[in-house]
Amino acid sequence: MGGFAKVFKAQNLLDNIDYAMKKIVIKTKNKTSEVIVNEIHSILTEIRCFAKIKHKHIVRYNHSWIEIELKVFIL
Repeated sequence: MGGFAKVFKAQNLLDNIDYAMKKIVIKTKNKTSEVIVNEIHSILTEIRCFAKIKHKHIVRYNHSWIEIELKVFIL
């Protein structure tokens, strides 16, 4: 658990509050669907763990979402 990722400082345009945003990219090239599903399952497990943790020395979980990057090639 705890995948490698980049963390960004982001400000919500609606509430003007700064947040730490962890971006996890799942690379699918040359991977079987089973490996990809296992990676997604691991990430979802991490999200669920963070959602339950409440500690003064750990950044509080706020929200998560999934984005699917679509690539279009026109020849």
